Amino acid sequence: MILNNDLVSYDIGPVTYSVSRIIDSKYGLKSFSSNSVKVIFDKIRTPLEIDTIIPFTVKATLRAYYESDNSPAASGILMIGDYKLYSEKDQPGTYLISYPEILPVTRLTGRFMVEGFNEIKIDKTIAHMGNIIIYLTAITTISALIIHKITVSKKPKTITCPRCGSTHYIGIKIAPNVWEYECQSCGKRWYVNK
Repeated sequence: MILNNDLVSYDIGPVTYSVSRIIDSKYGLKSFSSNSVKVIFDKIRTPLEIDTIIPFTVKATLRAYYESDNSPAASGILMIGDYKLYSEKDQPGTYLISYPEILPVTRLTGRFMVEGFNEIKIDKTIAHMGNIIIYLTAITTISALIIHKITVSKKPKTITCPRCGSTHYIGIKIAPNVWEYECQSCGKRWYVNK
């Protein structure tokens, strides 16, 4: 029995098969009638969208569809680790994943399976924008506070006379860390350790 088309096709789409010839050396058949069978050679596409704008949360959507007619592949199973995810009832061919993530980068790995098709490996790494924004904000705020503290601590201190509060004085260093001041308004003398 010889078919009218090859059994293997690398092109996506329908192929109709029927028997084109019969070679029969045992019974000597010369005529025959053949039914036709339509077979669709197909491939499954699985685009994956990952949303990382919400801090510490990853939301991923896998949309599985047949390439021949763009119909949803709703009978598949998405395996993420030990978890089996099935198509959403109200969105056939859509598989939703949500999980917590604290790192600035997230990696989603798994596999998608539909009976009669090769297993499809899922492996996507993406920057987690929500976490990056939070971490950059925290680093910027902490840096600004540190710079502010350093800047404030280096401000020159205003010295005032302990008697009259005047800021008009004369100061002399009398020891490595000791200064003597004399107020020009009231004449009071005092010492300051620096």
